Amino acid sequence: MESRIASGPEGKIFPFGALAIHLEPADEAMRRIFQAVFVEGGSLEKDVRQLLQRAGCRSAGAVEIVVDLEEPAADPARKNSFDLEFTSVSEQKPRKRRVRPPALTLEVVRGIAEPSLFRGARTRIHLGRLKEVLDKEGQVIRRNDLAFADNGDEINSTVGRAHATVFFDEAKGDYRIVDEASRYGTRIFRENRSIEVPPGKSSGVKLRPGDEIYLGRASLRFN
Repeated sequence: MESRIASGPEGKIFPFGALAIHLEPADEAMRRIFQAVFVEGGSLEKDVRQLLQRAGCRSAGAVEIVVDLEEPAADPARKNSFDLEFTSVSEQKPRKRRVRPPALTLEVVRGIAEPSLFRGARTRIHLGRLKEVLDKEGQVIRRNDLAFADNGDEINSTVGRAHATVFFDEAKGDYRIVDEASRYGTRIFRENRSIEVPPGKSSGVKLRPGDEIYLGRASLRFN
């Protein structure tokens, strides 16, 4: 924060109209700690304003400060982290209230995967084979939140390593699924009919409670 403070003709300035602080806890226990320490009572927001005031910034009271506490990821390798998003005065627009994704479940019906039942409220859930997908140099390029085992099973083998992604569309307020050009495709069974998920279509297909999602021959139930 201090490195962003600049000197102007009339003294110190903070050349931004808004600051969003995205806190990303590793797990639910740490999320509760973040909630108590940083969010409740506006404690982190107050600390930021005091820092600007002590530095002599005349605009300290006018800066919009939002502290956004993310839902923990279903990833044991994830660590606590944060991200800062600065918006200049000229770019600043009326801020829309962020819509939180509702809790969902993805239950494995056919195939072997870890976890067999995914629960959470996430903006993006990666589905595929293997927990970690590596490139030719051995670098991790993707982590699947629900990962089918790479065990040679004839059902699991039809799931691509980066097969599909379920994401929350904030504008529409619903979960959707996209197929990431998988070899065996993605489709939804709903009310005795099959709905093909077009490969690579960014808008995806809307999911409804009770939908059975097929990744190749493996399947999941969405609720």
